[in-house]
Amino acid sequence: MRILLVTLFSCILTFLHAATINTDKAEFNDDENIVVSLTDVIGEHNNWVGLFRVGAPNQWGSVVAENWVGDLENGTIEFPPLVAGDYEARLFYNESLNQVEKTTFHVAGEPGKLIMNQTTYTEDEEIQVTLQNVQGPRNNWVGIFRVGTTNTWGNALQENWLGNKRNGDISFTSLMPGQYEARLFYNETLAPESTIAFTVTGEPATITASKSVYKDNEQIQITVTQVQGVKNNWVGLFRKGTSNNWGAVLQEFWLEDMRNGQVDFNALPPGEYEARLFYNETLNPETFISFEVEQTIVNLPPTLYEDAEDRNTNGWRTLSGPYQIENRSKNGGRVIYGKAHWTNYNGQHYTTNDAVYILTKEDGSPWNNNQQFFLELDTHGGTACFSLGVEVKTKQGYRTMLFSVWFGRKGWGPKKSIYGTNVELVYPLADTYRHGGWHHLRFDLQNYLEQLEPDNKIYSVEAFILTGQTGNGRIDNIKLLSN
Repeated sequence: MRILLVTLFSCILTFLHAATINTDKAEFNDDENIVVSLTDVIGEHNNWVGLFRVGAPNQWGSVVAENWVGDLENGTIEFPPLVAGDYEARLFYNESLNQVEKTTFHVAGEPGKLIMNQTTYTEDEEIQVTLQNVQGPRNNWVGIFRVGTTNTWGNALQENWLGNKRNGDISFTSLMPGQYEARLFYNETLAPESTIAFTVTGEPATITASKSVYKDNEQIQITVTQVQGVKNNWVGLFRKGTSNNWGAVLQEFWLEDMRNGQVDFNALPPGEYEARLFYNETLNPETFISFEVEQTIVNLPPTLYEDAEDRNTNGWRTLSGPYQIENRSKNGGRVIYGKAHWTNYNGQHYTTNDAVYILTKEDGSPWNNNQQFFLELDTHGGTACFSLGVEVKTKQGYRTMLFSVWFGRKGWGPKKSIYGTNVELVYPLADTYRHGGWHHLRFDLQNYLEQLEPDNKIYSVEAFILTGQTGNGRIDNIKLLSN
C-alpha cells in the first residue's frame, strides 16, 4: 500500500508540474530574435529546444535552429532572426527526438526566393540564378535538381553554398538537355524555401547496343553519345522489367569523363535485358536500350531420354489418372506403355481420357536441355484422344506443347489455351499415326512455338508429356536433337 501511494503521489506531481514552452509573442518580424520561455523542465542535462517549420517531422535534417538548454528548468532562451514563415518551437529531453511540448509562432516579412532572368539555356551555357532576400544562418544553399526528383543529397546535380550572401547572382556549370529546378534551402536542410524551373535545350544523350540479339558467349557492347553532367555517370545492365535499384543491377560501368564511346560488358545468360544510362550516381535513368541474349546452339549428339531396352521406367511419373507407366516386352523387344483412363465428368454423354504421364530426369528434376530443340520418337498406335509433347521454358514463360491425334482427326488447327498460370499450345497430329504399325515422328519445337507465338523463343526443353493409350499403343526412343 505504501508503494502504491508513493507511485500515485509521483504521478500527481508530474501532472501538476508538466513542462511548458511558449514564445513571448505570437508574431515576430524577420529582423527580431525569437524569445522562448520554458517552465518546469525536467529530465537529463542534454535537453534542447529546436525550431522547425510547421508540419516538418522530428528529425535532425528538419531543424532550422537549436538551443541546448542544459539543466535549465525555468527561464528564457533566444534564437537569431528567422525568415518569414510559420514555425514551431519544440522541447526535447535527453538529446532525443521525442517531443515533450511545442508552441507555434509566425515570422512576418518578405520570404527569400530565387529569380532567373532566362528560363531556357543551351547545353553550353552557364546557369544564372539571382538571390532575393535570403535569410537565416550561414548554411544556406541552392541545389540544381531534375524536375520530379525528391529533395535528397543524392539527387542534387550541383550545389552552391551561399555563406553570408543574401542577394545577388550565383552561377552553375552548364547542364545536359532536360528539365530542371533550382531549389533554395536554409540551414543545411532539405526543406526548400523557393523553387524555380528552367529548361536546357540540345541533343539528348543516347545509348545504343551493337546488336539487338547477342549469343550467350558474346560481350555486350553499348555505345553512349552526348553524355553530360558530373563525373559520377554510369551505365547499368538490368533484366527487362526490373526496377531501378542497386539490387537489380547485373553489371555496371562508371563513365568518369566519358562523353562519347563504347562500353563492354561480360556475356549474359539467355533472356531479355536493358542497358540504362544514369547521371550523378543516381537511380533515375536518362535513357535506355533493350536487347536480347539467346542460347548458343552447339551441334551435339542426340540426347536419348527413353530406351525401353533398359527394362525400367526411371524418370516417369503419373500426373493424372490411377495407373503407372509400364515397360513391356513386345515382339522380342521392349516398349513403353501408358494405359488410358476413361472418365465421365458430371454426367457427360461421352468419356474423357484423363491419364497423363511425364518423363523427367530420374531424380524428378527437369531436363533443362538448352541446346536441342528437335523432338524425335517412335510411336505405335493409340487411342483417338492420344497426345504427346513437351514442357518447355520460353522467353515468355513456361509452355506445354502437345501434338494431338484428336485435333488431327477433327481437322482443327493449332490452338492456344490459358488455364490460370498454365499456357497450353496444341497442334494437330494426323489420325493415321494411331494406325498401321510403327511411325517415326520428328518435331521442330521452335518452329511449332512460333506458329502460335511468333515473338517467343524456347530457352530449354524440360520434360516429355504422354497421354494414356489403348490396345497396341506404345512409344519408344524418345530423344532431343540439335538440328
